[in-house]
Amino acid sequence: MRAEGKTESEIVKLALANLSTFAIVGLQERLDVFADAVAKKYSVSLSVKKVNVAAPRPKTKEFDTATIDAIRAWSSMDIEVYEQVSKQLSEPVVYQKSA
Repeated sequence: MRAEGKTESEIVKLALANLSTFAIVGLQERLDVFADAVAKKYSVSLSVKKVNVAAPRPKTKEFDTATIDAIRAWSSMDIEVYEQVSKQLSEPVVYQKSA
């Protein structure tokens, strides 16, 4: 999208608008609430299990400031979308349309 001349702000706005095209939107750290919303919307029994779990990751404090800054710069649009969605969601959004 950058190659098409879109600014980061425009890309973030587009990503946020795109979320409304999904039947349900949730966050990974509230996966249980999201799974409940999916189960309710589609009248299914749903159980989410952890599989293929990665080994423990290093703590943020184990990385130098330059590395943290580089990661934040590289993922700044993702962080912006996450923060916007996180502010809006106390529970998953279930859009009132057929999926």
